[in-house]
Amino acid sequence: METIEDFLGLGTVVIALISLISMWALFRKADLPGWASIIPIFNIYYFLKMIRRSPLWIVLFLLPAVFLFLLRGRDNNAVGFVAILIFIMSITFIFSLAKAFGKGIPFALGLLLFGFIFLPILAFGSSKYIYNQKPDVTRDDIDLEQVHDSHPVESKPHVKPPEIISGLIQPGLIAKVFTIFFMDEGMVLVKTGSGSTNASGSMRAFHGGAGATANVMAGIGQLWDMQSAKKRGDYLESVGGYSTDALVSADKANFLIPDNTVSRIDMKGPGWGGELKIKITTMGKVHKFRIDTRSDYLANSYFKSFDARYPGKVYKA
Repeated sequence: METIEDFLGLGTVVIALISLISMWALFRKADLPGWASIIPIFNIYYFLKMIRRSPLWIVLFLLPAVFLFLLRGRDNNAVGFVAILIFIMSITFIFSLAKAFGKGIPFALGLLLFGFIFLPILAFGSSKYIYNQKPDVTRDDIDLEQVHDSHPVESKPHVKPPEIISGLIQPGLIAKVFTIFFMDEGMVLVKTGSGSTNASGSMRAFHGGAGATANVMAGIGQLWDMQSAKKRGDYLESVGGYSTDALVSADKANFLIPDNTVSRIDMKGPGWGGELKIKITTMGKVHKFRIDTRSDYLANSYFKSFDARYPGKVYKA
């Protein structure tokens, strides 16, 4: 090795080997087959599974690369835009990877800037894959302001899963999907996903609501909805027997609304768009949700569940 190019070539090979070995170890750490990390397409599928992204992201992952190939040498502006898109997508995946192993933003930045150092640390260090672990059943650091109560509640384990209401979407820039667990102390709102549960209707409307393109996009949206529903169902099944404290501590977005703080629940719909609106008023705070349903029967079942729990406090418009 007499030239700088020889040293750079050797360095590139060494970094590539470190990355391959580290990814194999990370896959094994997440109870996924290590061999999948070195096989094209399979490695993307299992990586998305490891960071808890829908397999449909494979399409979004590959499309920019296809565009780069088709646009090579033709439109520099378009190539630059696609390259930026790939970079942004890669950043989100890196942050999701850090989160999957219990690491925060500083470590994610290390992965982004010095991956050949931080990736082996993540793979062979003491970090654990958090999505395969059940949270502790005790919680001494409950956010008292978040649960609207001045005293932590005592955890009471349940022999059978509690009654639940699923599919509540909290409005916001990035909508969060919650499920309500009716526990002894009150209702625990457990985050079970992000984004609308009605991707089919949204994608159809975006493409004009009719025609071949709209129908195709609605079909893709329906597949997305099915995958999201399955993912939420699997998660709900896994935490169905948790105590109140364990449910609250399972995700920083989860919170408890004690029964004695609920003053009023308003329900409206389903309207013309099939949207059922639910507003839960507590002591000093209002929680607003929507449920995408075109079924009056389901809307009535939600009403009956709330009315049985909070008689005289539920109002239907």
